[in-house]
Amino acid sequence: AEEAAAEEAAAEEAKNDAAEKNDAADNAAEENSEEPPAAEESAEQASQESDAANESEQELDGETPADAESKDGAARGDYRKKRATRQSLIAMIIAAVFLIVGHYIMGCVVACIAGVMLLSAYLSAPIYDALNGAIELLARGIVRLTTLLLLVPFFYLCFVPGRLVMAMLRKDSLKLRFEPDRESYWEKGHRQTTPETSVKQF
Repeated sequence: AEEAAAEEAAAEEAKNDAAEKNDAADNAAEENSEEPPAAEESAEQASQESDAANESEQELDGETPADAESKDGAARGDYRKKRATRQSLIAMIIAAVFLIVGHYIMGCVVACIAGVMLLSAYLSAPIYDALNGAIELLARGIVRLTTLLLLVPFFYLCFVPGRLVMAMLRKDSLKLRFEPDRESYWEKGHRQTTPETSVKQF
């Protein structure tokens, strides 16, 4: 009977220990579940403090985002005016050459375009940008047209007949002809290399 009572008491103690452990685990889980909101609040506070610090630094510097944008716009405007002044000066020189040669109509046209570009750069930036873009597009078209109309015919009218004449005369200045009986195409240089020749290599 005493042994049975001792066994029952040991079982009850084990049950009590298990219940205490479960209670402790539940309490720990509740504490952990309550911690993230506190962490989020601290993170939000830190971000707010950093934003306030950045704003205070900008106020100390005396520059706001609007001021920075205005500075960028002023810099772009100055660059536009300088560029238009250079372009107009070059165009006026070209117009003067046309007038001196006797092409009065072309000289007046170039001078008018230069004046419009200069005035638009100082008075209206969108008009200047549109005119400048149109002129650049026209210049690219002229370059491509000149390449197709001049360089391509020049190549086929000069280099191709010259190559045919060289082939008919059996001249091989570049030594491109294949020679099957030749052991090597390596040729020794006839120029003697001295310290003086290294100063003028060509």
